[in-house]
Amino acid sequence: MKLYFKDKNSILSDIRRYFEITEIPSEADAALLWRDGDYRRLIGEIQPFIDAGKREKHLPLIMYQHGGYIGTNRPYANIFAKYLSKYLIWGEEQIQFLLGDQVPPEKIVITSTPIFDKLKPRRRHSGTNVLYAPISCRLEWYPNFEMAKELRKSGLNIITKITNVNEPDKYDNVICSHVDESWHWDMVIDVLRDADIVVSPEDSTIEMLARYLDIPVVMHLPEKYETVVGFVDTALKERNVKWVMPGAKRVTRLEDLNGAIRQQLDHPEELRKERQECLRTWGGVGVVKDPLKKIVEEIKCFEPKHGDVPA
Repeated sequence: MKLYFKDKNSILSDIRRYFEITEIPSEADAALLWRDGDYRRLIGEIQPFIDAGKREKHLPLIMYQHGGYIGTNRPYANIFAKYLSKYLIWGEEQIQFLLGDQVPPEKIVITSTPIFDKLKPRRRHSGTNVLYAPISCRLEWYPNFEMAKELRKSGLNIITKITNVNEPDKYDNVICSHVDESWHWDMVIDVLRDADIVVSPEDSTIEMLARYLDIPVVMHLPEKYETVVGFVDTALKERNVKWVMPGAKRVTRLEDLNGAIRQQLDHPEELRKERQECLRTWGGVGVVKDPLKKIVEEIKCFEPKHGDVPA
């Protein structure tokens, strides 16, 4: 079976063992596409398949959740709901976003993610390391800098994990990766090995991975979060969507951040059950025994049978 697939930062590199991979849409039997925050890129990637379907055949389009938070996609919801054949997502709580985007429930399949299996044990180290993970969603975000300033007052060792969209000179002890490169997740996985606590303005993939390693997570989440972060859809609250993951200590005032960090370092067990619940309901951990196998099975449902004639 020929699969159209662009292996963004190697999160699903092992899938190459099961399919003949092509990056030419006309050669493929099906297409596996990423669902991440860059929706304009995704629309551009889908468009050739839509055009080909009008002319020749309707190629099965399968969307896979790339990061820990699938979010809402309302500007393009009608396009995705109409043309995509299947959505592969990490956990049950992610379903609410797709249903809000008018995706038929029969198209949604929980697969979890193989990235959890790539994590490595934490390393022993001297001192206390605070891993700061600023928001890095296509553009730099000014509240990142305010958190960095506040963290400097803690007296703890701050390690800052940024990506190519952030400004490295605004942070301390920077470790930078490029979100589109194959080594991106290798760097994320390695830096987590030395973290005693993870601090961030948002909940996404690195915070989910921290939960898996039983690392406490602290977040500064203002009460009017949806008015501060432009890419959070305010309609989520209208639809009663739970868009905040459990298992993190949250403060609404920035001046309370360092106190919460100290408290979680002293009591890392406080939110352990909530971290485990988050992994199950948002990440599919323990729900799907072999995520890679499940993903492969769901794709192979579209494998052409001998003698098939394209629709």
